Amino acid sequence: MRLKNYLILEEGRSQVITKEEALAMLNSNEYKPSLKGTPMYRGLPSYKGDFLIISPSKFMRKSRNTFNYYTLLMDNLPQWREYPKRSKSIICTTSIDIAHRYSDKECSLYVVIPKVGSKIGVCPYSDIWMSFYEFDTLVAFNHVINHLLSLTDIRFIDDINDIWSLFTYYDNMISNLHHSYADLDPNEKKKYDGESDFIYNTIKKSLLSNKEIEDGTCEYETLSKLCKHYSKGGKTLDFFAELLDPDENGFMLKKAGHKLPVDNEVWTDGTSILIAKKMFDNLTKLW
Repeated sequence: MRLKNYLILEEGRSQVITKEEALAMLNSNEYKPSLKGTPMYRGLPSYKGDFLIISPSKFMRKSRNTFNYYTLLMDNLPQWREYPKRSKSIICTTSIDIAHRYSDKECSLYVVIPKVGSKIGVCPYSDIWMSFYEFDTLVAFNHVINHLLSLTDIRFIDDINDIWSLFTYYDNMISNLHHSYADLDPNEKKKYDGESDFIYNTIKKSLLSNKEIEDGTCEYETLSKLCKHYSKGGKTLDFFAELLDPDENGFMLKKAGHKLPVDNEVWTDGTSILIAKKMFDNLTKLW
């Protein structure tokens, strides 16, 4: 889900607090060390007050206007276990210019200060939408999942169990192909260079025989790699886990108070204080 959509969706989770409450928290050991870290920003559609607090882990958010596949997988794949869950996080940026694009006015630009110890996920680029090497954008990833879905009896994906069902469907299909090869007439077997070649060509014909996925596109290349993966005995889950692997794609895990790269999308599930940027600038003169 694009950063813009997250910023809009997260309206409503924050609560207004007084200046006195905010300053007391900021001067405590629970928040003051976080001020030493790289600033994190959010641009809200409207001004909600000079001081806000949000505990994103208490809420569950689903993507709107796009498919939620990558969020569901990132929240549940073992490779992402140490990262804050995207669906229970506040999505920010270390770029004040990017945050400005999503703020209605100067007064709706906020500085975000997470509680000490809060984990922070760091994207390799300015938007998670462009942060995976195999895809120009996550639109292509959505298309791959939707294409796999269209060839099954599963009508839609609502939660992670639906994704597991989709993956199991294809694993069972490959298992059946192993049995089919074993039952082939010897003359039929001669048409293939072994069982792996049979599985590769059969599943490729199934996944890429229509014109919906064009040759040469990112989607086509990804599905071709999936067919190769199947021919080597691989499982569907392992394939997609590798595509989204945080280490392979350059994601980083940091904590509140750490130095972060500038101009990157970041997210945290830690309770955070939000201070209007103009107010924050005035307060820093006192520190």
